[in-house]
Amino acid sequence: MIQDWGHNPPALVSIALGANDAALESDPVHVPVDEYASNLRDMVRQIRTAFPTCMIMLVTPPTVDDATCIWPRSNEQAGVYAQMCVQVGAALNVSVVDVWSAFLHENQQNRTTVLHVPDGLHLNGPGNMLLHDLWLAQVHLDMPQLSPRHLPIVFS
Repeated sequence: MIQDWGHNPPALVSIALGANDAALESDPVHVPVDEYASNLRDMVRQIRTAFPTCMIMLVTPPTVDDATCIWPRSNEQAGVYAQMCVQVGAALNVSVVDVWSAFLHENQQNRTTVLHVPDGLHLNGPGNMLLHDLWLAQVHLDMPQLSPRHLPIVFS
């Protein structure tokens, strides 16, 4: 993928991993949290090496709806991976969108808001809108030069 971008390097790369990595250990897709952190660090290093001016944003895994989740997942486990993502971002001086904490806060503030489809893992419309709003707010905060209001209009 990085070679494909060589002629038109990205201004921003978002890395959103962890929802599947955080599966319970009994699930074959499970990735141990230390390996998950190592993978994030490796991806950030590769992007920085290939594109030194590229901004990078990590996105934590979202919450899991324990009551409806049909996959071997738990919200507690997702939180461990989210916290690790935040720690990796801080250590590497990379922006982080803490989706897990924001979704947890949203669920505590507004118990009628449903952010997942019935499988308890994937986001529904409101969940995706909240993710979008969080991501865009982080861009405005940490990289205002990439904020849509500062980008040129290509088509009109």
